[in-house]
Amino acid sequence: MVLRATSARRPGRFPGKKWAGCLVALLAAALVLGACVPGQQRPTSGWSGPQPAGDVLLLGTMEGRLLALQVKTEGRTKVWEYPPVGQKELVAIYTTPLAAQGRVYFGDFGGKLHVLDETRGDKLWEFDVGAPVFAGVAHGGNVVVTAGAQGKVVGLAADTGEPQWHFEAKAGVWATPAIADGLV
Repeated sequence: MVLRATSARRPGRFPGKKWAGCLVALLAAALVLGACVPGQQRPTSGWSGPQPAGDVLLLGTMEGRLLALQVKTEGRTKVWEYPPVGQKELVAIYTTPLAAQGRVYFGDFGGKLHVLDETRGDKLWEFDVGAPVFAGVAHGGNVVVTAGAQGKVVGLAADTGEPQWHFEAKAGVWATPAIADGLV
């Protein structure tokens, strides 16, 4: 396409430049808003904070795996990995794992709370929170508490994952709950 300057326009100026800028702005807004639609988010990676658990360091990876690394030896030897090698990775791990009473608790972007055996990394149970889990896990007595990005806060039996109660917040919950004196 060849554009020619006419007496009605300044030379070198594209007549639709204003509209092209609006179109670019609309496309950018659509991309940003599309990323905020529940069920449309598909991250390719995640991150979590490291969590010491005795002689082991628990860490979520960018590839959607939880690692238990031996920190007392040279080279940080891997003790276990979840999911095990050869199994599909989780979508993304944003929560810092919690180790309590021989179990490891952590949430993922797929909306699940996972519970593993702390020594072997075997899956004990999982619970579908229903929305991405960015909040960490709190443990008190025999209850664990976490929350989803859509506002569902759940209390589960720490040993079985049986729901004890839930609460619908008016907004998404990204902060780790706290438990003190039996209160959340």
